[in-house]
Amino acid sequence: MLNFASKTSAAFQATCFLVAYSVLPLTSIQAGELTAYRELIPNSNDFFELIDLLPGGEYPGIIVGDKIFSGFMYQFTGDMPTSDLINITGIQVDGHYGIRIQGGFKDLFDPGNQSSDALLNFDVRVMDPQRYLISDVHLSGNPSLSQPPENVLNAFAEVVETVSGSFGSLELRTQSDLNGPSVPAWIDPLPWPVETLHVSKDIQLFSIIENDIATRATISQIDQTFSQIPVEVPEPMGILLSGFAALVTLSSRRCFRK
Repeated sequence: MLNFASKTSAAFQATCFLVAYSVLPLTSIQAGELTAYRELIPNSNDFFELIDLLPGGEYPGIIVGDKIFSGFMYQFTGDMPTSDLINITGIQVDGHYGIRIQGGFKDLFDPGNQSSDALLNFDVRVMDPQRYLISDVHLSGNPSLSQPPENVLNAFAEVVETVSGSFGSLELRTQSDLNGPSVPAWIDPLPWPVETLHVSKDIQLFSIIENDIATRATISQIDQTFSQIPVEVPEPMGILLSGFAALVTLSSRRCFRK
């Protein structure tokens, strides 16, 4: 049977552990993992070529503010740019951190009227899930057509995005077609906050000559940001007070038995 001193020591050790755990931002595994990542200062001229972030590239991922981006994958058909011609920069918009995808996404005129397509995947997660979780997703870009909407028949430029998490999958879309120029899209909020999201962007372009009118479809910039909400956890002082309360309770019981 444990005596009072043993009980007091155990309670004190448990209290100290809870306090230490509550103020620990990252585990040692996470901290060690992040040493291989490279940081991009938001809204600066710094960038990485997409090829360096793909499997076999120089870096496993990048850090922008309080977000980590990794698991990049890229495939394309038609006239889309190769991965060494796509730049990834860090951005911050209205306090939300994210990335900008910049490159010459295009579809050239061809006799067979074939569209061009690019698929870009990546994962995003918060640096400290004990403090914050991702709550919203924002997508914008500049899909554009060289002709005004009244002259457009079948040409289009669009980004269709699928966001997946523990809640399932949701879709965002920003496009330019016969309905006019593109507008930003967002999910605000997600069904529930999450630590990690998988993002898949399908970039689709179709340039065509119809009725002697040539309509060229292009995209040169896609912006993606994520907002977060704080995680409600007991404050260290509250945990400490709870621990002291446990000590007082044990002491009172001991005194009562005498």
